[in-house]
Amino acid sequence: ALLEDSRQLAYGGIDELPQRMLDAIADYQVDVFDRELTVAITTLPLSVLIGRLVNPLLHEVGVRWADGRLAIAQERLISSLLQARLLSILNQHPREHKARVLFATLPGEQHQLGLIGAALQAFDAGVPVLYLGTELPAVELARVANRVNAAAVAISSIYPAQARQVLDELRSLDAALDADIPVWIGGANAAYLGEELRLPRLRVINSADALRHQAMRV
Repeated sequence: ALLEDSRQLAYGGIDELPQRMLDAIADYQVDVFDRELTVAITTLPLSVLIGRLVNPLLHEVGVRWADGRLAIAQERLISSLLQARLLSILNQHPREHKARVLFATLPGEQHQLGLIGAALQAFDAGVPVLYLGTELPAVELARVANRVNAAAVAISSIYPAQARQVLDELRSLDAALDADIPVWIGGANAAYLGEELRLPRLRVINSADALRHQAMRV
């Protein structure tokens, strides 16, 4: 742990990077944002990239989007750029010798930045990840998970207005999944969904540490 802390501290200047990147997007300087992100991905260890760039960036995007400082077009720019660059990390180093964890959202849940961040956390913990994206029907998700003998299915749900629909989809997922495949649920709605469903296979993931703990048990 001390060695890891020392490695994290060695990368000076990175803590200001999320602010610079968001300021660039505020002026629609897409080339600046993309260049900063590409250099970071190329030069930083994955744990540093996630802990000191991606997670703070996702947090600040959520704050600015909620208080109106980030326009919908700007949020979508960030989402598309992060998706393209960060998902390339997951595809560069497939680890097919273990069962995979599937990451997706259910219908009605379009936001994927947090989902991508969670997928990277699991990947950094040594778990092969299959990223399926947003708004995947439960029956389709179960079909893929059963086919690849997935180690787990990870779901993100953040929109309160979609919670009831997600409840129904999770019940369908529970009915269609093989009995030994757990479901991880994260995001703002996770605690509510877990309390309502009380499914034996459901694991509520409420922090990055909790996600890493589950991933390391796969």
